[in-house]
Amino acid sequence: MDTNLTVLEAACLTHAALSLEELVATRSLSTKSPQATGYKRRRGRESRARISYKRLCLGRFLLMCTEKITNLVLSILTTPTAFPKLSPFALVLALTAASSKESSYGTFCEPKDDLDTCLADEFSYGWMIAATDNDVRTFTVDDLYNTVKDQILSHAMMYGDKSDIYHAYHVLLDHGFNMNNVITMAYDDIAHNEENPHPGEVYNDYSYTDVYKGVKIDYSGEDVSPANFLNALKGNASDNKKVLNSTENDKILVFYSDHGGPNLIAFLEDDLYSVDLITTLKTMHQQKRYKRMLLLIEACYSGSMFEDLLPNNINILAITAANKSESSYGTFCSPKDGMYTCLADEFSYNWMMAATNHDVRNFTVKQMYDEVKDKIRSHEMMYGDLNIAKLPLSEFFPKTGNYSSGTSKVENTFCGAMLLVVLLVEHIF
Repeated sequence: MDTNLTVLEAACLTHAALSLEELVATRSLSTKSPQATGYKRRRGRESRARISYKRLCLGRFLLMCTEKITNLVLSILTTPTAFPKLSPFALVLALTAASSKESSYGTFCEPKDDLDTCLADEFSYGWMIAATDNDVRTFTVDDLYNTVKDQILSHAMMYGDKSDIYHAYHVLLDHGFNMNNVITMAYDDIAHNEENPHPGEVYNDYSYTDVYKGVKIDYSGEDVSPANFLNALKGNASDNKKVLNSTENDKILVFYSDHGGPNLIAFLEDDLYSVDLITTLKTMHQQKRYKRMLLLIEACYSGSMFEDLLPNNINILAITAANKSESSYGTFCSPKDGMYTCLADEFSYNWMMAATNHDVRNFTVKQMYDEVKDKIRSHEMMYGDLNIAKLPLSEFFPKTGNYSSGTSKVENTFCGAMLLVVLLVEHIF
């Protein structure tokens, strides 16, 4: 469909195309063999009546359309060779709220009366307001698309998941990690993105502290892939890339932040499926590549990666931002300078604040879990070896930290979990 058509013309054309499709379908019923059953003959008579009615409706509707569309539809109607083969899908343009690897967003997420929900969706509300506020006789489909695109968070910079990683890097650094043992995977596409109004800087909350500064990225761009992720865990080195050289005495912390779906987490060009991740974790256990492992997974549907799949006897605990059938949530979604994005994700931001604000020697994994659970809207979940939850966080964080990028208050949340993957791993000797 030509996006230079006005919204009214597009509506007319789409309605006409769908009407023509039904005319084609019903027309075929009227050409049944004389030997057709009585039922089919009755159905044919009914169809001919419907054809007459549809022609009348179509004619009335065309009176509302502009001359351009009327002439186009009439030319189709008067072309016998084209009429039986007409498919309306050649005339229909689809506008979607999000790309194939991201969530769409809700809006009006702080309603009165503690409704604890979003009252609308950005894309839907946006196109309805655009169609209402403009003259659809002159306002084109392309105008509608661009107006809505500039007002919604989906398919923007996918900011929050990425800034979570940079913030986490500083949290680990402040907690005394040997950064030579930290592997960081990041697409690295927002700090210098042309849509970033603060070139070279990335923020994770309303303090607007630059969390990008000082981060050393080991895998970036297309190197952030499921294969490299799994190889890094298994210690399979290639192209001089950094991988885990862990033993049965090492404790491993994995933090992942990205988009997710049922039984998968998303990478830039491909997806990592639950069966492949679980197989890798089992292999690592068999090869004695760790003592204990804690996974923190920020993604929609993240619970589906582990539910009924992760064994409880291989010394791994997975904590997910959401259960198997829901989205996780973004936060700090009304930043300055019209950034049109969420600066962080609820689960990620709150586990970092919990690890920062407590003495990890006297603060257990379960206490961190409970504190985060009370501050987020999705259903945080735990899978695997629940005995690990009883251990102090110092099992995975060497010392108490004092890094803080700002307030730990969570505000203005709505559906999130965008397009990025990063791995932060430390093995502690």
